[in-house]
Amino acid sequence: MSSIILYKKNKFDEVGYIVLQYTKENKTKRKSLKFKMTQKDFDKTFDKEFKRFKRTTLFDYQRINNLIDENINVDVFNDVIVYNDTFLSYIKECKDLKTNISTIKSYESSYNLLETYLKSIDKLDIKITDVNKDFVIKFKNYLSDGSRLQSTIKSYFNVYKTIFNKSIEDNLYRYSNPFNKVDFKITIKKKRVLNSLDLDKMIMLDFDNKYFIESRLFLLQFFLNGSRLSDVMLLKNSDIGYDEINLIMLKTKQNIPIEMSNEIRRLIYEIIFKSHYRGSEDTSKLYRYLKTNSKDYLFKDYINSDLFNNYDKKTHFNLTQYKHYKVLIVRYNNNLKELCKKLNLSEIVSSHNSRHTFTNEILKLPNVNVNDVRMMLGHSNLQTTQSYISLGFKSDKSRELQKEYRKQFSSILDNKENYQKEETKKEMVKNYLENRKLNKVEIIYEKKDKPKRPPMI
Repeated sequence: MSSIILYKKNKFDEVGYIVLQYTKENKTKRKSLKFKMTQKDFDKTFDKEFKRFKRTTLFDYQRINNLIDENINVDVFNDVIVYNDTFLSYIKECKDLKTNISTIKSYESSYNLLETYLKSIDKLDIKITDVNKDFVIKFKNYLSDGSRLQSTIKSYFNVYKTIFNKSIEDNLYRYSNPFNKVDFKITIKKKRVLNSLDLDKMIMLDFDNKYFIESRLFLLQFFLNGSRLSDVMLLKNSDIGYDEINLIMLKTKQNIPIEMSNEIRRLIYEIIFKSHYRGSEDTSKLYRYLKTNSKDYLFKDYINSDLFNNYDKKTHFNLTQYKHYKVLIVRYNNNLKELCKKLNLSEIVSSHNSRHTFTNEILKLPNVNVNDVRMMLGHSNLQTTQSYISLGFKSDKSRELQKEYRKQFSSILDNKENYQKEETKKEMVKNYLENRKLNKVEIIYEKKDKPKRPPMI
């Protein structure tokens, strides 16, 4: 049995690939027709009954229908190879299915790195079935001989691991993933976090300061549960409600409702009006502005571009938006570092350190468990959170817990000297009594052993 589907890695992706899906005895295989299409066009033109595309001027429907005719009745279960069976060609195949520009760039870099290595061993490509543990270890050693950090090499290997998992899913590779067996010795660096005094200095910054907007971006990231810079920078006025803020995480496409507070309201007011927030009167003024300019971004002057005017946060950046956003990040981080120097803060931080700072402050609070932190950070997986908070955060809470459990032993440790004196005294008495008893016995024996005097005549 075969069917035509629009294959998308994430359900929110706008674009997918036309794929033939074959099913036999609970087994499934897919074959890409290497033709991109939007969900809207697919729903509009595909005839499910006849498994063909209707006549249209939107794309070359005849070409796709011909490809369907050629492949729809093929028994792929007697032929292992559905995609090209070489590693480099398969990476290209996987890359073409991606719509996230950042992921595409990552796949391209991984492709180029593998290609360079293969050339160094006089190969143009390698069959997927020939990639084994020995090949992977030699590849890793080749990368380690250069100036690359182990963490950088690991990030590339994570891409290869993902691609190989897909090759196993597509029945191109029938063994365990060889990239799963590689260990990396990575030196954990302590996260850079700001303390409460640093945050106070940022809050007190004058409105006319050159880096005022950068300070408010960082603080808003912190107060919005350590949100990522992209999520805060692309916050629309319509996302800001009276009771909560509807934050959409660009990385996961999740909606994260965050409770509104006076601290957040004050920061938003300062960003818009560049003046002090004075309470209920200014609250009314703020929400009138937000309602009137609901389509604007909160940081529209900082973004300074029309590229994101019609951007849907449930989709990925296009290439032009991605490049502009990268420019904004570089500018923000450079200015933030200058601000840290000017205010003489305890650390020189970048945008993501706001997320670290938030996490560090949360871990200081009593009765906080890992699941609480997971929900606030927006992690879908508890293991991600456990890994996140274990890597290089300050150990203030750990030290407090250590103090707590050690208290039960403090009394005996504090009175150790008196205790020892008392024990010594007891020991002395015991020894005295023992000696006295022993002496008494000796005297008795002495008396017994003493010869009798002869009788007097």
